Amino acid sequence: MANLITEDAANSPSVMLVTTDNNGTAFAPARSTVKQVYEQIISDLQTALPLLKAQKTNSFASRYATFAMLSRVYLYMGGTFSAPDVEANKKAREYADSVILHGGYNLLQGAAYTSYYSTDAPGNKEDIFAINTQYANGLISNLYAMPSQINYSGGLYRPSPDLLSLYRDTDLRKKFFVKNVTPGNPNDTLASVKYMLGYVSLYSTSPNRYLRLAEVVLNRAEAAVKAGDNGAALIDLNTIRSRAGIGDTSNITGQPLFNEILKQRRMELAFEGHASYDYFRNGLPMVRNYTSGSSGAMTVAATDPKILMRVPADEITGNRNLSQNEQ
Repeated sequence: MANLITEDAANSPSVMLVTTDNNGTAFAPARSTVKQVYEQIISDLQTALPLLKAQKTNSFASRYATFAMLSRVYLYMGGTFSAPDVEANKKAREYADSVILHGGYNLLQGAAYTSYYSTDAPGNKEDIFAINTQYANGLISNLYAMPSQINYSGGLYRPSPDLLSLYRDTDLRKKFFVKNVTPGNPNDTLASVKYMLGYVSLYSTSPNRYLRLAEVVLNRAEAAVKAGDNGAALIDLNTIRSRAGIGDTSNITGQPLFNEILKQRRMELAFEGHASYDYFRNGLPMVRNYTSGSSGAMTVAATDPKILMRVPADEITGNRNLSQNEQ
């Protein structure tokens, strides 16, 4: 869905929208368009805003969490660098401003940042909305992360050689990968700590982070560069770079600046579910130029039908008005 918003959103089929309690046997809605789905998401978030408190711990929905989500939604609607949607990028920046300037959040620094994924702190000031997995509250982590296997310590999310090559020696984010060799796969020596589990306890100390301040800063940077505001985009980019310990960059504008923002999104938000969307919504291919285990190298274009999931056959059988995605 993410890439289609830049193409023919008014006619491209998305998911069914069910906004009433009509669910009888004769209820067979057709798929709504991508445009209609985005409009419904925005409408729902706008409806929620006055019903939510401005400040809650990050385990709860809040007004600022809604602003952060609206920033993401409008960024996804913001078109490509060469063909931006002016109004959508304006909205993405405005909602990001609400979070960054008024939400009371802060980017964690130094040791607090490098230990970010080894703690479960509902009150930490970078997380905007997270599913916290406190020890006393049961095995909720098993719902969100793959459990570890016998004889090694878990963390089955592996960084690619290409991703690892982007981090400088001084980059604090290198600490988010630790040695963890999977039996039978000696070449995969590192794992992300963002979803770590211990074999004995089967608990994760890291929350599942859905919205955090670093993403919102990068949202604002990308929307700014697409609007031609290179100065504002560079300030936000350098905020993320400096926090990571790699220092500021300067004298880049336009396409090179956009490319660096996407690169920092990939590095900062690695394993948080953003990368493929960032490629495809910008009309860019996802390039996997390495092999790992049984998976080979591949390049997936933003227009490739395989990026769209198949509609389950049972759903089509039960609803004559559903159409299948082309493959």
